[in-house]
Amino acid sequence: MLKINLITNEELFFYENKYYCNNIEIKNLTDELDNISFTSLIGKKSKKKKFHKINNKKIFGSKNIISFLSNILDQTKIENSVFLVVSITPFTFLSILILKLLRQKYLIYLRSDGLKEYKKIIGFLGPPIYKLLFKISIKNSKVISSSKEILKTIEGESVIPSSLSAKWDLNKKKLNFDKIKMLYVGRLRVEKGIFSLIKIFEKINKDMQLTIIGNDDRAYKKPQLKNINFKGIISDENELIKNYDNHNIFILPSFTESYSMVIDEALSRLRPVIIFEEIKDIIGERKGIFVCKRDEKDLLSKINYIAMNYENILREIKKNEFINKKQFAKTVYQKLNDL
Repeated sequence: MLKINLITNEELFFYENKYYCNNIEIKNLTDELDNISFTSLIGKKSKKKKFHKINNKKIFGSKNIISFLSNILDQTKIENSVFLVVSITPFTFLSILILKLLRQKYLIYLRSDGLKEYKKIIGFLGPPIYKLLFKISIKNSKVISSSKEILKTIEGESVIPSSLSAKWDLNKKKLNFDKIKMLYVGRLRVEKGIFSLIKIFEKINKDMQLTIIGNDDRAYKKPQLKNINFKGIISDENELIKNYDNHNIFILPSFTESYSMVIDEALSRLRPVIIFEEIKDIIGERKGIFVCKRDEKDLLSKINYIAMNYENILREIKKNEFINKKQFAKTVYQKLNDL
């Protein structure tokens, strides 16, 4: 049987003999791959609380880079081991070098455009640093990504990710626009554009609400505004679906994205989506997504258009078809099995 080792830069929190993380994709992919074939997860151990419980029992939470690489070396000694390296970061870059040197079978999964993320987080030094890591990592490597745009000119295949289970197709509710209630689900990070969205809401005087589901380990003083509600991370799937249903527009203000799974979540619950111009390329064939300039005037204009035309928009949204997280994991497994 194939022994899969998922290597990630994500931080893992250990509590009462269970590991938790804040990245739902890592949690889902680890659990679903383990349902197919024996899978272990190698990540960074954190003392800070995380919220998504990982059901997989073979998890290595590394205290530092040495233990991180040591855990990977231990797994290379196991027969039929293959490695799935998620994203290119300093930690995962070093793991790729080891796997190259030891001639191990590995697959690199690019979840986002690291070039744009490094620039947004680090500044002008970000792109050249990422370019160097990227160039060395992909040389003679098998690569898959969550979108064709990430691959650019390199060889590889795009694989559509998913966080959806069968529950997302049940008991769907139409909405009304008696009051505009917008929802954001994601990390509280600069590159996610959430802080720029909050600034826009500070300028809006209309009776409308923004709910933010998500969190970040970094210190951030939340603004005390009546029209913004911070809920933190919601790990219960039923509760998360209920929150989508209790809002009438989903908004994703990111400066950089690849294939956003939260958009699929919103559309699967019949909620129109607003994104900003920087990520308009992620729309693809999906229907029900509207592009907006990053200012309050155009945002209000798009909201008004959606409210006035929802019945027509709803008919288009219902044409969307999405894969589920089990199908996503099966596709990744097949790519690993083909190494």
